[in-house]
Amino acid sequence: MPNRPLLVTDDEWLLDHLLGVTARLGLDPDVAPDPEGARARWSVASAVLVDARFAGRCAGAGLSHRSGIVVVQPDAGGELGSDGWRAALRLGAQEVVRLPEADLWLGQWLQEQAVDPELPGVGSRVVTVAGTPGGAGASTLAGALAGVAHRQGLDTVLVDADPWGGGIDLLLGAESAPGIRWRDLADTAGRLARGSVVPALPTSDGLPVLAWDRAEPAELDPDVYRAVLSAVRRGGDLVVVDLGRASPFTEATLGLTDELWLVALPRLRAVAAAGRLLAGLAGVAHLQSPARGEPALVPRLVVRSDGRDRLDPLDLAEALGARFVGAVPRERRRAEDEELGVPPALASHGGLARFCRQLLAGPDHRRVS
Repeated sequence: MPNRPLLVTDDEWLLDHLLGVTARLGLDPDVAPDPEGARARWSVASAVLVDARFAGRCAGAGLSHRSGIVVVQPDAGGELGSDGWRAALRLGAQEVVRLPEADLWLGQWLQEQAVDPELPGVGSRVVTVAGTPGGAGASTLAGALAGVAHRQGLDTVLVDADPWGGGIDLLLGAESAPGIRWRDLADTAGRLARGSVVPALPTSDGLPVLAWDRAEPAELDPDVYRAVLSAVRRGGDLVVVDLGRASPFTEATLGLTDELWLVALPRLRAVAAAGRLLAGLAGVAHLQSPARGEPALVPRLVVRSDGRDRLDPLDLAEALGARFVGAVPRERRRAEDEELGVPPALASHGGLARFCRQLLAGPDHRRVS
């Protein structure tokens, strides 16, 4: 029967509870007491609900990759822990939920699986920040934007798309914070959900950050990167992506981007570098957002002045075919703060924080509710 979900658990309370949820929906589930018992129905079930205690065993059992998996656990089941989150991600789980708290959501999701397992959710606004050589400060602006948006109450995630950038969590002083990083996601497969990724990320003052660690960058397939970024933007308000200068994930990033912000110094060499960067981006992804069916992206130019400017920002924007949106104010202590792991724009009264609030409140940015 195509609309029969599969329940993988031997926990008496959890099984009785899930049978009650499915009965109210008129569904007749199959039940497996362990991963081996689930093998026969795994690929054909309309949905799979896996006991959190079995997530690791299911992930290592050689079961076929599929969508429509949710990891479930009782409210009294304790914290899932980093190993549990990693197992859920390896399994390709769309969500990790606690019961009975998530009963309503789970019922709606089971009904959706019977109709369309790939039903998309509401998307965050995705802002991608790119920079030119010469210390333009793209990572600083990306971190500042995400931090300011988070402190304004927006559901925000900061994503590091540059494997060779040293890890944006280091910029925020969160390099030792527990949680998963890109290396932990390299073996994931299938469609992921925001609820199975974002809660497992390390945070900086409550802001979730998906970063690279300082080890040799893991081999990450662009399709995996795209699946993870799609999951992160599915729900919430804002995703800020630090693209770097030569990311192998440029095409996947721009395919989900709503706004492309370019940070450059107002100097002749920087103009040449910015022109080459934009030409390269256009060649990869045509500077458009096919995911939303919108017209071509017009890059927003942000200038970082260092007091030795040689070009007018408006002339620079015109030469690049970009829209000038502002100049990043200079902050004398920024270099020292970075060495100390102080996140950018942490002081709400500082010039950088005010600048970020202006950018976020401007007509080029909309909040998705």
